[in-house]
Order: sequence, then C-alpha cells, then structure tokens
Amino acid sequence: MPSRQDLKKIALQKLKVAKILKNKNCFDTAFYLLGYVAEIALKARICRVLGTDYPNSGELTKAFHTHKIEQLIQLTGLYSEYQQKYTTNVNFKSNWNTIKTWTESSRYNEIGTKSQTDVENFLAALEDNPDGVLTWIKKKW
Repeated sequence: MPSRQDLKKIALQKLKVAKILKNKNCFDTAFYLLGYVAEIALKARICRVLGTDYPNSGELTKAFHTHKIEQLIQLTGLYSEYQQKYTTNVNFKSNWNTIKTWTESSRYNEIGTKSQTDVENFLAALEDNPDGVLTWIKKKW
C-alpha cells in the first residue's frame, strides 16, 4: 500500500491532471478528481499522525476506506484546529463548505453536470492562499 509520501505525490498528481482536464473542457472528470485531491491529502495527514503507511488490513482499513471528507478530518489530529479555523475564518469556512460537498459518486454524474465555474470554484477552495483546504493540509501532512 502507498506510503504517506506516495499519497502526497498522488494528491498533487491528481491536482495536476484535474487542471489539464479543466483546460480541455472536461469539467465533470476534473471535478471528480479534485475531490480525491482533498481526500488523499487528508489520508496522507492521517498516516503522518499514525506513523504508518496506508493500511491494507485490520480495523483501521475500514476508516481509511471512507470517501467522506467530514469523517476524515476527524481522524487527522487537526479537528480542534479545523473547528477553530472554521468558526473564525470566513474564507476557510467557505472553502471547506465547497470541498465537503464532493462525493465519490460524482463519477457517475451525467456529462455536463459540472461547469467550468464549478471546477474553478473547487480549485480555488483547495488552493486559495492562505485559506484553501489543500493549502492548509499541505502545511500539516
């Protein structure tokens, strides 16, 4: 299974590919991949906290198999900091609210469901400096 370093690289690779897809007007697939950027970044952080690679067996595996951003943040060791930022930083809160709407089932969305604006908003929510979700996670992963 992937190491924490591998997960970081995978998240950044998906971000790169999503941007390429956005530029090719493949908005639905770009949006789908962007959600995985947030998910995988959070999982990299969880691996750091646990001092382990992505688990491939045991009870811990069940927690890692979730795609729910709201559940993953609770496992990162950053939940108190997240709550503080969420309640005091309106930009971070807006960005988080954008990210948490993503679900893995978006892979089944009809083509044309997502627009360029949807993808750009999600990208901004990830990469906003200093209040993007990925910007914050990258400081901690």
